[in-house]
Amino acid sequence: MSASFLAHTDAMQHFSQYLRGRWVECRCQSCGDHFYKKSSKGGERCGTFECEEGYRFLGSKPPRRRYLPPLQISDAFLSFFTQRGYVHTPAVPLTGHGANHIFTGTAGQVFDRVIFDGHPYNATPYCVVQPVVRMQASNHDGFLKTFVNIALEQLGTSASEHLSRLEDYLDFLSQLGIYIGDLRLKIYEDRPDWGIGQFRSAVIGIYHDGLEIGVLNYFTDIPQRERPRLSMSDVSFGLERLAWSISRNPRFIDTVGPPMELLRHTPHDVLDAYRTAVLMLQSGIVPNRQTQAGGKLRSIFLAAICPIAPIRYDLIEYYYDWWSNFYKPPAVYNLVVSRWLSQIALQLEEKLGTPKVRALSPDDFVARLTTQGLADSRNLRGECK
Repeated sequence: MSASFLAHTDAMQHFSQYLRGRWVECRCQSCGDHFYKKSSKGGERCGTFECEEGYRFLGSKPPRRRYLPPLQISDAFLSFFTQRGYVHTPAVPLTGHGANHIFTGTAGQVFDRVIFDGHPYNATPYCVVQPVVRMQASNHDGFLKTFVNIALEQLGTSASEHLSRLEDYLDFLSQLGIYIGDLRLKIYEDRPDWGIGQFRSAVIGIYHDGLEIGVLNYFTDIPQRERPRLSMSDVSFGLERLAWSISRNPRFIDTVGPPMELLRHTPHDVLDAYRTAVLMLQSGIVPNRQTQAGGKLRSIFLAAICPIAPIRYDLIEYYYDWWSNFYKPPAVYNLVVSRWLSQIALQLEEKLGTPKVRALSPDDFVARLTTQGLADSRNLRGECK
């Protein structure tokens, strides 16, 4: 049995023993898995969406009268953890991870250069507010293709140090107004592969009556080329889901923005598409077929942004400002709008099956198409060149 497998097994056992001493161990009446809760009272289900048969937290208590906006939660997160000795490290770019990842999909990628390129590291505990792309889809509410990780990250940690991160985060959740007695914890194993070989993670999932709000990954044996394998503590919570957990608003998108006057009569998939496309565009990604990132961005336009619908400049501006709260965008607002208009013009061209007119915007497309049509109809093609 390898040393790395022993370390993983020891971590799994350590987590179970730790939680048994502070929580009540139960067996879920639905799936049969073990889980942990704070009191012997209450339901006997593990807290996942499937076992709770929906988001039970929405109806378990009345909606909050005092709304806590996501940005206020983000500010509170940084204030709380820097006071506890964590070092705030900036978000990493959305792209630029080479062959390892198309997009930043987790706050743990602040350590990409250490993990993939062998850079030196220390055991500093970090807190990070990181925009991420997951391209996830679901047939129930609570999912977005882009969201914000508010996470604690540390390399070279022990299992005990990892559990201390859990206790710190539970203190933070209590400060936000989330009652810890409403939460359920589950321990399970994961086998990630980041392109450097499969390894193991001991995971603690945190659920609020059907809603997964956080995941604690303890990686014991991340492969390395020229040094011993790394251990890593990754404690990740979704900012938008925390806001929803606190507000208990019936519709997820109403909690995470934009304001109601922009939401009205706008389908969830369109809002998610605008939100995701703006983040990608302001990160410097250009919609095209030549790159993986560009292809993903192009697919978002094709799937959810109708080229003949009015362009929602109000949403573009809102989401540009929203993402700018968390990092400095490489692409300025006017460039985002310019590339948006070019993509819509291209979609019109493809949808209508017209010759390539290389328009810069929908209006430019119509003008060029009109000019081209007039030239063809009057046999002036040569004179227009």
